[in-house]
Amino acid sequence: MGLKREHEKILKTHGFERAGTLGEALERDEFEGLRVIYAITDPGKREIIYIGETEQGRNLRGRLNAHLKDREKINLIEKDSDLYVHVMVTEFLVLSDFEEVTGGLPACNKRKAIKFA
Repeated sequence: MGLKREHEKILKTHGFERAGTLGEALERDEFEGLRVIYAITDPGKREIIYIGETEQGRNLRGRLNAHLKDREKINLIEKDSDLYVHVMVTEFLVLSDFEEVTGGLPACNKRKAIKFA
């Protein structure tokens, strides 16, 4: 059946991408250390039931595990719920990519540091 049309539209408008199920996301470190906004569906994958964010450098898997253990969210959020993410571009992320591609930082950047906001 799929995600409700209006929920899908909101995710598309804001650049979210499906990242698999919560169970799959808990098994990998794909978003570790990145600042992301995430949306979780009900187990039937029909509607978004939670939207949250992590700070850069924080543990997305820890946040997802906390949602799974939260008594108020039991049966609403399960390992087979879908997870959608939007990776927020940060200065650190762009500088890391620049350094990886060019071998150094731009001439006027002396360092890169994760900023917890």
